[in-house]
Amino acid sequence: MCIRDRHYSIKEAAGDGRSDDVASIAEVTRRRFWRHVQDSVPPSDRVAPEAAVDAGAGARRPARFAYPPNLYVIDGGAPQVNAAAAALKELGVVDVAVIGLAKRLEEVWVPNLDGSAPDPIIFPRNSEGLYLLQRVRDEAHRFAITSHRQRRGKAGLASQLEDVPGIGPQRRKALLKAFERDIEAIRAASIEELTAVPGITREIAENLKAALGG
Repeated sequence: MCIRDRHYSIKEAAGDGRSDDVASIAEVTRRRFWRHVQDSVPPSDRVAPEAAVDAGAGARRPARFAYPPNLYVIDGGAPQVNAAAAALKELGVVDVAVIGLAKRLEEVWVPNLDGSAPDPIIFPRNSEGLYLLQRVRDEAHRFAITSHRQRRGKAGLASQLEDVPGIGPQRRKALLKAFERDIEAIRAASIEELTAVPGITREIAENLKAALGG
């Protein structure tokens, strides 16, 4: 899941290996806007990193999220929008408008925390406003899918190196850094190029060449 230009790996809502959509949106909203709340107060009043909703977020980059968005667009309908609005209310964020765009009928939903089910807003199909929201939604999808594919690729590369005798976490990290995470570059590298990487002996380089078929 992504917000603006930042990815979030679902933690709390990813129980038993699956991700609940509504709970995931609530979690990401809390983590993103907790940073906004913290960056909006003086440094002396900020919550310590260990107490953060997003462990480790803390104040690594003060004021990065001090300015909230004017509009918070959720990919989903009433349940997803209400979850985001409830998370904002929990944090005391009251100056951010929230809407959701449900893909099936391209309906625009607004929060309704009293439990009732209002009708969605239906834009004309040729509406410039609807077109803008669709572009925002589609770009968020593209950004998230690209990140997911990159993570899968990196995981596959690391798993190939794990099976090579003599390559532990530190040497694997050194190889990935030296060859910019490019498995083909590692496979095509000569023994001399591999042994130039810190910690890679000739024996390990030969094991690597044999394992990768280079």
